[in-house]
Amino acid sequence: MTRWRPGSSPSRVRIARSRIKAQIAADELTAAQVILSGRWEIERMPISEVLGSQPQWGEVQSRRFLAVLHIAEAKTIGSMTERQRLTVPAALAATRPRASPGGPPSPAWPPAVRAASETRLTRAMAIVSPAGASQTRPTQPSQSN
Repeated sequence: MTRWRPGSSPSRVRIARSRIKAQIAADELTAAQVILSGRWEIERMPISEVLGSQPQWGEVQSRRFLAVLHIAEAKTIGSMTERQRLTVPAALAATRPRASPGGPPSPAWPPAVRAASETRLTRAMAIVSPAGASQTRPTQPSQSN
């Protein structure tokens, strides 16, 4: 695996990376496409930078996403295993865009997806609402030292 291309300067790499990040932000490319592409410009780029370039994604969401997959934020795309390179795009595909952060899913999604999301939202609201607070929840035994 070649880390450096002949004739490429550090500024060309930075320019290429910034263009890729801009394309991700503009929804011209997806983070999954970039990760799977194996482009030389991104081999030494941290995965968190690619994820953070997505619309409505920030540092915290990228960190949480990677924590679920047990991947370090500083992990470079070039150092990812084949399994990680396939897992991240699959997990990204499982996440779905929303009309607004924390809001209902976009109306462009199929009815089955919207219904499933609304069911999860209803369950979550029942837990957080005062009516849900009256439900008995199992308590964890206290540990004594």
